[in-house]
Amino acid sequence: DDDDEDDYSDAEISERINNEAVMIELAKGIHHVAGDKKSIIVTPSIAVAEGIAHYLCSEKPECAKHVSGDMGEMRFELMEAHAAGKFQYLASAGLLLKGYDDPSIHMVFMCRPTKSRRLYQQVLGRGSRPLRDLAHILGDIPTAEERRAAIAASEKPMMYMVNMVGISDAVRDIEL
Repeated sequence: DDDDEDDYSDAEISERINNEAVMIELAKGIHHVAGDKKSIIVTPSIAVAEGIAHYLCSEKPECAKHVSGDMGEMRFELMEAHAAGKFQYLASAGLLLKGYDDPSIHMVFMCRPTKSRRLYQQVLGRGSRPLRDLAHILGDIPTAEERRAAIAASEKPMMYMVNMVGISDAVRDIEL
C-alpha cells in the first residue's frame, strides 16, 4: 500500500539541506541545468523552499518565489503569476504536488531524497502535462506513434526531472 510507504523524515532531510552552503550549491546547479526553462522545485520544508528561492534570486534577481500553505490567498496569486510566466522558478515543500497543473513546466527539480514511489510519481507528474494547445488534440490522433510525433514537434517536446540530492535505490529506476 503506497500510503504506508516508509520514507525519509522531512525534518531530517531539511536539517541536512537547510544551510547556506548547500542551498547556494543547489541554486547554482538549478540555474546551470535549467537555463531559461520554466521550473518548479520540490523541497523538504518551507524554510528550504524559501532559502533556495532566495539564492536563485541572488544570481538572477526576481527569478524565483516560494509558496506555502500558510500564505493564504497570496499563494494562489504566486502560482498564477508563475503559470503566466512572470518568473521562472517556483519552490515549495509539498504544496505543488497536488492541484498545481501548469502544462508549461519544462523542468522539475527534486531537492529531497525519497523512497516513496507515490511521491516520486506525483513530483514527476507536475511536469509531464502536455501543453494546452496540444492536450486537446492528442485524443483525436489515432496512433501512439502519431501522438509521440505531435508531442516531439510541439513547443514542449519533453520535460526534465532533475534529482538534485540523490534518491533511494528502491525507486532509482521506476518505470512509469
